[in-house]
Amino acid sequence: MPKWQIEKKHGFKNLILACLAVSLCFVFFSGCQETPEEPAVIEKTGITLDSLEESLSDEAAIEIPESWNDTVETDYVTVHIVANVHAAEQSKFPVYQVEGSQFTPDLVDQIASEIITSPITSRRSSDITRDDVEMMLAYANRGIREQQSDGTITYGSYDGQQEYINELTQKLESGNLPDAEYKPTSSVQIDSFPTYEFYALADGSLVSVECKEQSISILTKAFATVQTQSMLVDDGGYMGEGPIKLNPDYSAEQAINTTEVFLKDMGIEGMRVSSTVMARLFDLYSYDIYSQGWMITYNHTCDYSAYDFLSFGGNDSGFIRASDESLYAVPWYQERITFYVDKNGIQMFSWNHPAKVTGEAVSSAKIMDFDSICKNAKKLIQYGISWVEGGHEDFYLYDVTLTTTLATEKDNLNSVIMIPVWVFSYRDQYGYETDSGMPEGFALSAIDGSRVDLFPRSGES
Repeated sequence: MPKWQIEKKHGFKNLILACLAVSLCFVFFSGCQETPEEPAVIEKTGITLDSLEESLSDEAAIEIPESWNDTVETDYVTVHIVANVHAAEQSKFPVYQVEGSQFTPDLVDQIASEIITSPITSRRSSDITRDDVEMMLAYANRGIREQQSDGTITYGSYDGQQEYINELTQKLESGNLPDAEYKPTSSVQIDSFPTYEFYALADGSLVSVECKEQSISILTKAFATVQTQSMLVDDGGYMGEGPIKLNPDYSAEQAINTTEVFLKDMGIEGMRVSSTVMARLFDLYSYDIYSQGWMITYNHTCDYSAYDFLSFGGNDSGFIRASDESLYAVPWYQERITFYVDKNGIQMFSWNHPAKVTGEAVSSAKIMDFDSICKNAKKLIQYGISWVEGGHEDFYLYDVTLTTTLATEKDNLNSVIMIPVWVFSYRDQYGYETDSGMPEGFALSAIDGSRVDLFPRSGES
């Protein structure tokens, strides 16, 4: 959320929490858990480039089915395996050497010029100003947005409205808020990293540009957020809205084509679509819905299928425990590009942890057969759930994808490699039936079947 964000009371605060939920994950099994005395069944072994074995065949060494159906059951949990299996059509399974990259001011300006279509007139700090608070106060007095059965929009009161109005009024009367200071400019100017600024356009709109050396985010509506369908399926995007079913008048295929043209024009290679979901562009203060469209996510996987690990909320499965001393490899940050696209073009763009493939460490690694991978996955599930306390629950493992992850070579943190992994995704029964909430997941090395961490922990990489 923007650093200048003032939390709104009750209903308004619920909206902010709902938006933050995009970056959070649900723990697979919660409640009191006892640490088992026995060691993990599936160990994390470690990998070095010297240990990789080249496949002796030019053809794929394994047969990959279209689905996997099975059941894992313990006294506490039944895991129904009704999974589609996704793997790119490939006969080789290379391991790549990778190096991290950083953004430059020129590259940021080049990206922004492709997304911002109206001429830029000036820029200002993103720090909250008197004008911003006056805008918030006007919306607070107007009330909460309500759509009637005939489609008309009205505005009504909400719990905590007067308290919030009083808070904003006090801020205005304090005299501590600066006036907005706009500096003339005709382009995005990055003086240093990190930076977070607003750019005023000739059409009267305000664009936010936030940059760090390894991340960039551009939003064509500075006070807006992108809400996905999964956020809206239950109670809508704010208190009282109710369940929402999006219906963009712009197809997913058109949205993907728009993003692929952008990537080609920018010379960005090796990215594949990992997620396509319906979404809307929503103003955090006025509750105006600017548009419905698509959130398209790309990951850097070269010739492998793509999978968006952040659909797990930025964490591995919470139900599997393993000692830090037995890491398969220290994970590296995964490169990710996300767009929000509507019929008018790209309205949101973010790019995190850019990476550059410098070559193939192994042109085709020897990998385990799929049946052996599945056996290891079942053992890992059984270990993870056999000691969970609580009532009996049902979970559904619904997707298995052969993709890649970035990790460091064992005992050499300066050597980053892209290795093939099988990612297993699951939800609880409610999430599986409604396609809501965020999935959980874990990954196994396609090379030796050992467990692979997907996300760096504190102090890693």
